[in-house]
Amino acid sequence: RNLNEPSRSDSMMILTIDNKHKDIKLTSLARDSYVDIPGHGKQKLTHAYAYGGINLLLETIEKNFELDLDHYAIVNFFGFVDIIDALGGVEVDVKQSELKELNTYITNGQAIDKVAADKKVETINEPGTHNLNGYQALAYARIRYNDTAYGRDNRQRQIIEATMKKMNEVSPVKYPS
Repeated sequence: RNLNEPSRSDSMMILTIDNKHKDIKLTSLARDSYVDIPGHGKQKLTHAYAYGGINLLLETIEKNFELDLDHYAIVNFFGFVDIIDALGGVEVDVKQSELKELNTYITNGQAIDKVAADKKVETINEPGTHNLNGYQALAYARIRYNDTAYGRDNRQRQIIEATMKKMNEVSPVKYPS
């Protein structure tokens, strides 16, 4: 939630840009993967960030998955909300089975941000394609008890893909905001 406090990483994805084939790939790293975290032994991958921040997380990923990562981005919950809101929301197909947990996280997500506490909570009342605002998109990405870890990873990829699509539709002048 806050970049300055030790916490587990909620989502880890690798974006691969293949210039040769003009392709972009997004790979999720399962947060519950059991890996060797240098100095901490076998643990869940999500713990690496809590133990040593971005440096230990990168070292853990590179060692266990034999990857050489060039760049990284860290986005906390508040930054995530701001990015989605700056884009005017993202389109996501919400399933009936996701509504209850989605709305719980929408309410909880707004409660953690004191600045936005005065904003009206906007829940999603029916399944289908919706343009989710920042809090709603964060809530959708955090759904975890509805199905499997793979389902959660898929929802997170959907949000990232919808964000990338929306960025293609927005003037680059708006990127800094």
